[in-house]
Amino acid sequence: WLSGKMHGVGILKWQDGSVFEGNFKKGLTHGSGKFILVKGKGTELQKGNWKDGKLNGLATINYPNGDLYDGHFQDGQRFGHGKYQTGCHKSSCISIYIGEWLHNLREGYGVQDDTLKGEKYMGMWNEDQRQGSGVMVTLDGMYFEGNFVQNRLMGFGLMISDDNTTYEGDFTDITHLSGKGTLTLSSGDKLEGAFSGTLNEGLKINGTFIKATSSPDLDPRSHSVGLKSKHFGHLGVNADKKWTDIF
Repeated sequence: WLSGKMHGVGILKWQDGSVFEGNFKKGLTHGSGKFILVKGKGTELQKGNWKDGKLNGLATINYPNGDLYDGHFQDGQRFGHGKYQTGCHKSSCISIYIGEWLHNLREGYGVQDDTLKGEKYMGMWNEDQRQGSGVMVTLDGMYFEGNFVQNRLMGFGLMISDDNTTYEGDFTDITHLSGKGTLTLSSGDKLEGAFSGTLNEGLKINGTFIKATSSPDLDPRSHSVGLKSKHFGHLGVNADKKWTDIF
């Protein structure tokens, strides 16, 4: 104690069973410590550093629902670089996000691997939503690159399917083509014009068919057709905007 206030190393217990063990300064948690916080029928375990009663700097939180956050905090909120894991059991998790945070929300550049949806997103975020330049790869072999608006691929983008079919044009969502574009088949044949619908379900096309002058003679397992696109690798996030929270 110092001047009637908790100061130094100690243990503070609450009537509901919550316990903080660590450092105090002028009556507030300050410095390294461990906080077992009772929430309903579960407990939340916090380990890390505190400043003036709030988590600041590196810390980890094990939430009552099994989620885990490991990263930076500021004024008690996820802020800066961090990793959030959802639905973890032993060594596997349903979803893992690694990237930037702002006021507890995903903000800036980040990578999310969602095994439940079978997709991985590498791109920009805003207020917890995919927003801005990004790349998405799905478990069934689809590749998307372009601009995302509120979690949806919108405007001009690039799509490469598992059979090397490539679409360069307008989107209104993942796999939903809408507007002008060019569809290049694995054979090298092209369709140019206006598109509406999804690639495998009732796609409507009003345009011109261009027969390939020669067979591309490609390995069906490669994505050589898509890689030849001048847009491949240029619609995602620029290198200078990646991992700015670390470097």
